[in-house]
Amino acid sequence: MLVAPPDANDVTWRMAECNAHNPTAAFAGRGVEGNPVTKSAVIGKWRIFEADDYAARDLDLVEPAFIQFNADGAGQFKFICVDGAMECGYSANGADFDWVGVDEMDEASGSGDADLGEDGILTITISRFKGHEATFSARRW
Repeated sequence: MLVAPPDANDVTWRMAECNAHNPTAAFAGRGVEGNPVTKSAVIGKWRIFEADDYAARDLDLVEPAFIQFNADGAGQFKFICVDGAMECGYSANGADFDWVGVDEMDEASGSGDADLGEDGILTITISRFKGHEATFSARRW
């Protein structure tokens, strides 16, 4: 059993809770302190269909690529062999998030944001800590 360090929001500690089969455990039930969600147009599940650095056919390698934002401030995304759990903050038409998870079974973490365009397309940027950044497009599932 893990004992929380003085800063329970530390990504390293959350990563220790995370395992390759259930990265969402790292943020389960935590929500975002001080950021109550009333309404945001991004809450819900979105189907990722395009990426700037990946071929569209590769996005669905393991299962259909998606990102999901929950009203409680949690969320999840999956594409190719990347599986991440998110802790989100919302605006009317967007979200910012930190994430922990796995990339081909290796621990990974980072941050990201999502913005809903007037055309109904969600533009998502996902960055790895000290690493790669990619931009994705998604439609409401």
